[in-house]
Amino acid sequence: MQPSSRGFYMAVLAGVFAALASVFAKVAASHDGAQNVVLTLSNLTKMVSTNAHFVFATEDMVVLVIILVRLFGVVGIFGSNAVQWIFFSKSLQLCSSSVVATVTSTAANFVLTAYISWMLFKEHLPLLWWCGSSLIIMGCFWFTMAAKASSALAHLQMAKKQFSETLLFILINLKHVFFFFTLRD
Repeated sequence: MQPSSRGFYMAVLAGVFAALASVFAKVAASHDGAQNVVLTLSNLTKMVSTNAHFVFATEDMVVLVIILVRLFGVVGIFGSNAVQWIFFSKSLQLCSSSVVATVTSTAANFVLTAYISWMLFKEHLPLLWWCGSSLIIMGCFWFTMAAKASSALAHLQMAKKQFSETLLFILINLKHVFFFFTLRD
């Protein structure tokens, strides 16, 4: 696998963990977010097994589980951010430019955050959010393409300069050789 493609995958993973950090933040900061997680887990256990029941004996038990889920959210924020920075710094090393790593991570973060918010928290994002996110991502990709074109132009100018210097060196040496032969005659 090429270093730049490994960098791309590292940037995507950085975006995934950044999205998870925002989900954990919503769970930790919001009672409704934690309650949605508990209800989703309850529904998942009912789908997996008919014998498994996520039943709470009392209201105090429900409150305790929600508090534990919120505490898990706080721990998840720090854990996800730490892992996100590990993957992001590795992607910065492996990608062809830091812009590519940043754009890829941001795009993955936007898309996954929207998907998880829709699945877990039943949030419906308005069309304006999707349009704005799409414009941001397109702008980032446009910026990446412009940076690549600028880099290619810089390489082309460098090659042109090297070619000119080499040609000048050859011409000067040919002049010396010609001058040497004219002196001999």
